[in-house]
Order: sequence, then C-alpha cells, then structure tokens
Amino acid sequence: ITSGLRFFEKKLTIGARTHFASERIGGRMTQAGGLGPPVTWPRYAIYDVFGSYKISEYAELNFSIENIADTYYFDALS
Repeated sequence: ITSGLRFFEKKLTIGARTHFASERIGGRMTQAGGLGPPVTWPRYAIYDVFGSYKISEYAELNFSIENIADTYYFDALS
C-alpha cells in the first residue's frame, strides 16, 4: 500500500508505504543439506516514509526512510 500527498503546485511530495506478508511455509532443507521439518517464515509488516521536493526544472531532492520500525524479516524468495 502506498499513499502520498502533493503540495505547493506539486513541488513537494510526501508519503508512506507499507508491505504486509502473511506466514509462509518454506522448504525442507537442513543445515547439512538433507531433508528436515518444514521451515515457516513469520508474518511481517514493513513501514516506510518518503518525500521529494522539486528545486528547479533540472533538480529534485528525494529522501526515504525504509523499515522505520527496524523489523527483522525474510523477504519473498530469500
């Protein structure tokens, strides 16, 4: 989910985004490379904030703070 607002004739943009993932069942690998019990990745929610300011026709300042809650997670296919 991404949401944002624009101000000052669209020169300033601020917003936030979040990414949710439910619990997932993974493979059956063990450290030795053999078969083991199924691995489960826990659910998570990641929150980011972002913004930009158009200084001129040729310059724009961008910023973002990602994972502001410092959540430990496994991304898809990791």
